[in-house]
Amino acid sequence: MNPFNRRSFLQLALSGAACSLAPGRVIGANDRIRIAAIGLGGRGVGIAGQAVRLGGVELVALCDADSKRLDAGAAKLLKQKAVSEGVRKETDFRKLLEDPEIDAVLIATPNHWHALMTVMACEAGKDVMVEKPVCHTLDEGWRMIEAAKKQGRIVCGGFQQRADSGLLALQDYLKAENDPYGAVTGIHALWFRLREPIGKRSTPLTPPDSVDYNLWLGPAADEPIMRESFHYDWHWRWNTGDGEMANLGSHHLDIARWFAGDAKSKPVKVTSAGNRFLFDDAGETPNMHWATFDFGNGIPVTLQVRDLPIKPGSKAPPSFAGIRSGMVVRFEDAEFRGGRGGGRVHGSDGKVIKKFPGDGGGEHFPSFFRAMRSRKPEDVRCNLEEAVYSSQGTHLANIATRIGVPSDPDAVEKVIADAPELTKELWQDINRQMKGFDIDHSKEPWLLGSQLEYDWKARDFVGDSELAKRARELHQRENRKGWEFPA
Repeated sequence: MNPFNRRSFLQLALSGAACSLAPGRVIGANDRIRIAAIGLGGRGVGIAGQAVRLGGVELVALCDADSKRLDAGAAKLLKQKAVSEGVRKETDFRKLLEDPEIDAVLIATPNHWHALMTVMACEAGKDVMVEKPVCHTLDEGWRMIEAAKKQGRIVCGGFQQRADSGLLALQDYLKAENDPYGAVTGIHALWFRLREPIGKRSTPLTPPDSVDYNLWLGPAADEPIMRESFHYDWHWRWNTGDGEMANLGSHHLDIARWFAGDAKSKPVKVTSAGNRFLFDDAGETPNMHWATFDFGNGIPVTLQVRDLPIKPGSKAPPSFAGIRSGMVVRFEDAEFRGGRGGGRVHGSDGKVIKKFPGDGGGEHFPSFFRAMRSRKPEDVRCNLEEAVYSSQGTHLANIATRIGVPSDPDAVEKVIADAPELTKELWQDINRQMKGFDIDHSKEPWLLGSQLEYDWKARDFVGDSELAKRARELHQRENRKGWEFPA
């Protein structure tokens, strides 16, 4: 019948929302592309408006499981003239998947929905742009790749820095000038900002009346909500989010992978350490987290995310080499500092020797819409496979820490004693920051994850050690009944 399995199809049919599973209409050169936006928080409204401003695109439908957010998002987009009065609004995204007149969906839902919704959209004949991290588990990423290939759909990951004019210009310059600064000797990706605790309730929070909680929850487990705020703070629970490492760290691991050689830069080995320090709240994910990646190509990569201020009482996050968001690429004879929005190359004396101003990812949406017309996945600046690998890399870092051993700073330092100089330098930097808070590591230890090795061809962790067995338990999860992946 179609790639949905019979059970999944019947579940949708019984809900009154069985997809027609149209293969998707052929879009002519002069046809307007018709899109629907699913998830209307700040990010969802932002990308929907951005897409329409390019021209040649019509935003024909809006969706959110929270009717209040749906109405508010529609009002904002109407004010921006991105939609017309009376634009179609739905709380159930499946009703949009049944519509053969919709060509593509923009997915900006909570993380736990990204993969299943993408797979369902592909099987319903829709192209997809999905926010980062594109998957919530390692297994989900493989399912997305298989569905997109099988259905011949164009899927773009939400890593817009790959379309930044400054970074593209730097890449072109390095290739044209044949490594003008020498070989890459190390990459440090980072995201430093301030976060606040999310609170901890004594009784579970009741979802707002405006939320269809069954639809909002979808494949995630139905757990008591012990945080104070319903929206956004789902990021800091493993059930629905992936912590800062995957939330914003994935952006910068993606840039690091790009500059380390993409297909040759999937992390083979990962060592990670982190924890949720100083926050006595309902959050589970680390607010201080670092990971080192061995890509097997001789280029050491370190990723750090930090949500604590530079020192107690300060309103400023820390910085490294003068930046708080992006990457430091060390060459033999120079250093690039920047990220989305471009950056600068500094010589060995620290002075700027070349600038690469960027635009924040101006080619992101145009490349997606060109690919929709050409039907060539390679036309997308951030194609699905690279987006999946970057997301999975941060999941590996999360897994290593989640099964990590409680350790003090001295134990961590011993583990990285033979690490590349950049890694040790970064550890010293984060340790200096942590010492300022006078943390008792017997009560708030680092969770130190011993090196995990992942076989990308086998799609499995290497070995039969107790560590590998524990890691496998986090490779995938069982979706809530009624929200399983199609076979």
